Amino acid sequence: MVREKNTKRGLAPIVSAVLLILMTIFAAGIVVIGVKKSIDVQSSPEFSCLEIKLEQVADLRRACFSDMENHFEVGVYLKNEDFLVEELGFVFDDGTGQNSLWECSEENGCTILEQGQFANYYFRATDFEDSGAISDVSFYINNCEIEKMKVGVC
Repeated sequence: MVREKNTKRGLAPIVSAVLLILMTIFAAGIVVIGVKKSIDVQSSPEFSCLEIKLEQVADLRRACFSDMENHFEVGVYLKNEDFLVEELGFVFDDGTGQNSLWECSEENGCTILEQGQFANYYFRATDFEDSGAISDVSFYINNCEIEKMKVGVC
């Protein structure tokens, strides 16, 4: 009996040491996760085009032409991602190789949508040489092509 009590007492410090080590590792993991989340991803170097595509940061929801309003309408949704969007680009393809590029950035006074928001961008048909020939619009984020869509009727 004396021997069993000594054995049980001998295990208690070992069990408590193992538990203390596990709790320390767990606490360190929580601290690391907290620090990673608190570091602003936007201050890190720019994402590559491949990373932008893999993360699926945004998508083109609609591209259409309104005869009544005489403008093109492009709907964009920016997902909730910790990603710095510095510039949006829209390339209108008229099939002749004379594509029209429109950029949206803070530099030119255009408002870039916020994360988790949908926004429509409007382009006057009079700004294009042959607006009737435009068949596709390509959507870019930070000079990276995200998606291409056929222009329909609004």
